[in-house]
Amino acid sequence: MSSIPPSSIPPYTQPQGSYNAPPPMTPPTAGGAPQPARKSGCGKIACVGCSIITVVGAIAVFCLVFFVFRLIKSSDVYREASDRAMRDPRVIAVLGDPMSTGWWVAGNVKIDNERGTADFRFPISGPKGKAVVHAVAWRDERTWHYTTLRVQPDSGASIDLSEPEAPATPTEPSSPPESTDTSSPTS
Repeated sequence: MSSIPPSSIPPYTQPQGSYNAPPPMTPPTAGGAPQPARKSGCGKIACVGCSIITVVGAIAVFCLVFFVFRLIKSSDVYREASDRAMRDPRVIAVLGDPMSTGWWVAGNVKIDNERGTADFRFPISGPKGKAVVHAVAWRDERTWHYTTLRVQPDSGASIDLSEPEAPATPTEPSSPPESTDTSSPTS
C-alpha cells in the first residue's frame, strides 16, 4: 500500500449552508424556459364582453336600417314614384328596359290621419345606366300630389316627371278658324 504524505491531504472543513430537504422538482417545460406567471382572466372577459356588445350593436343597427327601408319601400308614395319613373318613355330611353330599384332609400315619409308628406331619394338602374329618383309629395285624404318627381341619370340632363312628356312628333297646324262676322251687312 502506498502511503500518502500528510501534507498533500487538504484539511477538513465544515459544510456550508443548510441540509434541509431539497425543493420539489418541477417538470421541465418545453424549450427549458421557465413558466410565466399565471394571469387572471379579467382581460379575456373584458375582450369577450366588448366583442359581444359590438356584434349585438351592429346587428341592431342593421335591423333598424332594414326595417326603415322596408317601411318606406312599402309606402304608396314610394311605389307610385318608382312605377312612374320606370314606366316613363324618357327614362326608358336613357336607362333601357328592364329597370330595377336599388336597395337603399334616403329620406322620410310621414303620414298622420290620412294626410302626409314625403321627401326621399332612391336609385334605379337599367341596362344602359343608372339614375337617382327624387320625390317630394304631400297627401290629402286619398291621393299623393308630387311637387317634385325628378330622375337624375348619371350622365345627361335630369328628367322632370311632374311635367307631361313632350309630344314625339310635332302636331300639324290646325286649319284657321272660320271667321264669324257678327257685323250686320250694310244695305
